[in-house]
Amino acid sequence: MRKAHETKLYAIIATGYDGEKMGADHPGPKVKGSFFSIDIARAELERLIALKKAELDYRYDYEYREDDWWEMFEGGNYGGCFARIELVEIAVRWDIKMPGTDGEGL
Repeated sequence: MRKAHETKLYAIIATGYDGEKMGADHPGPKVKGSFFSIDIARAELERLIALKKAELDYRYDYEYREDDWWEMFEGGNYGGCFARIELVEIAVRWDIKMPGTDGEGL
């Protein structure tokens, strides 16, 4: 017999591009942290947004924000430079084989 368990994990993902600094290099998204608590994850999201805003220059003149994501980019030239940070919910599931069983069924 197996017993299934499931919980939620909250990950913060950051991505961005700056054509002037990176040229043809397009880095992929990066995980900035993962949390079991949505409240702690949202607090960390706020902290990361504040840090990122402080390092962006004048070209990042358009900003959009919802509860679980934020982005800034250069108006009229989204492909020139942008920054995005978002909080995603992930369902984590694992199975445990119960001692003394054959492992069949859940």
